[in-house]
Amino acid sequence: MKVFIYGTLKRKKILEEALGEKHGKTLTKAYLPGYKVVTVKADSDTWPSIQPGKDVITGDVIDVTVNEFDKLKRWEDHYMPHHVTTTKGEAMTFIFEQP
Repeated sequence: MKVFIYGTLKRKKILEEALGEKHGKTLTKAYLPGYKVVTVKADSDTWPSIQPGKDVITGDVIDVTVNEFDKLKRWEDHYMPHHVTTTKGEAMTFIFEQP
């Protein structure tokens, strides 16, 4: 399964914490047209998210197992998985949703 990551998950250390292991994953640069990056507030912190817009977001696509995807869903507890079309094909990504 492909996942488009942007924001804090692009940091190797954060991605390893989210997956619970040193992943050794290859990050492939990809673009997500038709969205824009926004800043959201949750639990007195601010976080990046995306929403439909006229921009093109730069991120990475990684291949993950179902188990790894489940770990990412738990890590991104204020974010919901969404299907998107990147320049590298179909992928899932996480978009912030107010609890």
